[in-house]
Amino acid sequence: MRVLVPIDGSRHSAEAVDIAIDYAKSKAIEVFLLSVAPSTVDMDIALTDTQKDEISAGLLKGSEALLEETRAYMETQNVSPQCILKVTANSVAEEILDFAEKENIDLVVVGSRGLREYGRFPLGSVATEVVRYCPCSVFVVRIP
Repeated sequence: MRVLVPIDGSRHSAEAVDIAIDYAKSKAIEVFLLSVAPSTVDMDIALTDTQKDEISAGLLKGSEALLEETRAYMETQNVSPQCILKVTANSVAEEILDFAEKENIDLVVVGSRGLREYGRFPLGSVATEVVRYCPCSVFVVRIP
């Protein structure tokens, strides 16, 4: 079984990692960690190209650090994930869905909220899109 855990540094995605670890300990599964860094190329904001490049570099560096930190944590739990970093001008949800489809993922474990966890609705926009369009089962992690 192939399990994908998209991570963004939120407490919901951290809980999704813990659930994937528990699952990996009880079943023979292959775990993929996916971090998606948005591209600033097509952003419609008043920044110079240099400023956009600096922001992109910071986002990429943060995503790389998050993947490494999460991989190291999972390995302390005797789970060795494959780590994938994507940079996208598309939506984060589209990258998750594309990866799940291309890699024949059987289950996506996703946090119900991302870094912007405050809002009226119980699911964030990325989680909503993943649940709606994912080609496989989705386990949504909610923290009360």
